Parts: sequence; C-alpha cells; structure tokens
Amino acid sequence: MVSSIVVRAPAKLNLGLSIVGRRADGYHDLISVFHAVDWQDTLEIAEIPSGIEFTCSLCDGVPRGPQNLVFRAIELAFQKFHITRGVAARLQKEIPAGAGLGGGSSDAAAALRALRRLFNLQGDDDSWLLLCQQLGSDVPFFWRGGTALVEGRGERLTPLPVDEKLWFVVVVPPIHVSTAWAYGQLPRPSGGNQDYRNRIQRLRAGELSLADFCREIPNDFERVVEAVFPRIGEIRCALEASGAISARMSGSGSSVFGVYSEQQEAQRAAALLPADCLVRCVQGMPSSSDRKL
Repeated sequence: MVSSIVVRAPAKLNLGLSIVGRRADGYHDLISVFHAVDWQDTLEIAEIPSGIEFTCSLCDGVPRGPQNLVFRAIELAFQKFHITRGVAARLQKEIPAGAGLGGGSSDAAAALRALRRLFNLQGDDDSWLLLCQQLGSDVPFFWRGGTALVEGRGERLTPLPVDEKLWFVVVVPPIHVSTAWAYGQLPRPSGGNQDYRNRIQRLRAGELSLADFCREIPNDFERVVEAVFPRIGEIRCALEASGAISARMSGSGSSVFGVYSEQQEAQRAAALLPADCLVRCVQGMPSSSDRKL
C-alpha cells in the first residue's frame, strides 16, 4: 500500500491575455492561452493516523497555515470523500509567489492529484475539475496542464494540440503587483481582442505554429502595470532586444518572459539580465495525462 506520494507542480505562462468583460459578481471574464512550463514546486503527502500537518520551505510571501491553498485543497477533499485518516504535507517552493506564474494554484491541483492516488479516490475528470473550481480560477488548468485556451474566470478549458517545444526566459523583478489592484486599473472592457481570438483558432486548427502564434500576443495588463512600474517594461524591451520572438508579462505581473526557438539563444539572453532579478530558462510541459506525477 502506498504511504506517501511526491508530485510536481509546474508554473504557467500566459501566452496572451485579453479581458472580455466584467461580470455581475465583480470578477472579469478573460480569454488567454495558458502554457505549463518546467519551473516546478515539489509536494510530498504522506498518510498519518489523523489530522492535517502542513510544512513549507522557501515559502516567502506564501501562507503557511490553513490559508495556504494546499491546506485548503486537502480540507476540501477530506470533506467530499469523507476521509477519516490524516496526511502530512510538505511543500518545497521554487515558483515565486505573486508573480503571475500560478504557483499557488498549481500546488492546490498537485495536492488533489496526490490525494487521489494516495487514497485511491474515485470520480471522473469533470468532477475533479468542479472541485478545482472551488479552490480558485486557475486551479482547473493545473489539473490537466499542458496548453489550453482558458475562458471565463478560468473555468472553461479547451486543450490545445501543441507539441512544439519552445524555450522561455522568465524574469521576476523585485516588484510586487497586486492582482486586485491591476484589475482595478483596467479601462472598461471592450469585448476582447478579436485578432487574438482568430490567432487562437488558427493555433487550435494546426494552421499556426506556436512560435508564430507567440509573435503577436496581447496582454491587456501591460499598459496599466508598466505605467506605474516602468522597470517591468524595461525588462520586456531588453528581452525583445536580445532576439526574443516576443516578450510579454505573464498574467498581471510582475514576471516577464521572452520566447525563443533555441535553448542557446535563451541562455545567452538570460545571462544579460539584471542580477537583482530572478531569471530562469524553462521549456513547455505536456498535459498531466502525458507525464508522471
């Protein structure tokens, strides 16, 4: 019998992001392409007689108690499946918090995957996605991973058939951008970027390579965020000058990424970036059905 499970929780990049409208509940509808990359947290969950024990290392800026999404995911699964045993969860963070990379949401999805295997929990994919939705807008994407068209608050997912491997230089400057603040700065939504929608459809149909798709991708947050935090724009321009196919913020920031066809190009660009920024060269990852936990 399995007594402990180790799972990886990847980061994601927004390959474009367009705000469609504002909902009656105060949330915004968006359209974006999420792309999982191999910058990963590690979560170990072990069975214990009772209760929930949670520890976290390298967790600057991350809640350590019941407010952590891993803890909340475990509580939610325990309630739904009436689990009477306990678990000890140990999270090792690598993905920085508050950078637009989805680390907390990915950790929550990883916790659910680990619990499903540890306790042999049942349920089809749709029922697990509904559970993910209760934890946060981005959590359903991380249940599947890979590359997906994401719509609504993040609950509507359409997997995209992307096999192409690109390299990304991800830069996290020492700047915190509040997601709530960034949404509050947006102008009135105008229904979303139609050219972006068209390019997504061409990518979905196999008429556009991922590299060509990335050449022209919008992020509606860039203008308002870079107006207050100009250094983010400077980093983005530096990535473009290094030869990147394109350079964009991920989510509402503060992370910025450049897109490259070759690993050597990405590594050369990464070496030129400011020393006070966290810089990683990463590659895309397949969906969770195609990879190990």
